Amino acid sequence: MNKEAFAVLGLGKFGTGVADELMERGAEVLVVDRNERLIEQHAGKYTQAVIADLADVEQIKDSVLAIWMQLSSLWLRIWRRVLCA
Repeated sequence: MNKEAFAVLGLGKFGTGVADELMERGAEVLVVDRNERLIEQHAGKYTQAVIADLADVEQIKDSVLAIWMQLSSLWLRIWRRVLCA
């Protein structure tokens, strides 16, 4: 059975709480934040952690492409959720 996969955008108090809860429930979690220090701090905690400014569309495209190449199965499940939501 495949694990559920989620993307959490922003590692503030709320985003970190959501990501932690999802990990505790056994999900694969991709976290994205523009704060490099936060990403480095949480890098080993989640399935994948990416530094990206979500207000910069080109940076999002570049980040998505890089992650897609590394974790295609995770992204397929995430995009399926995003597209169905």
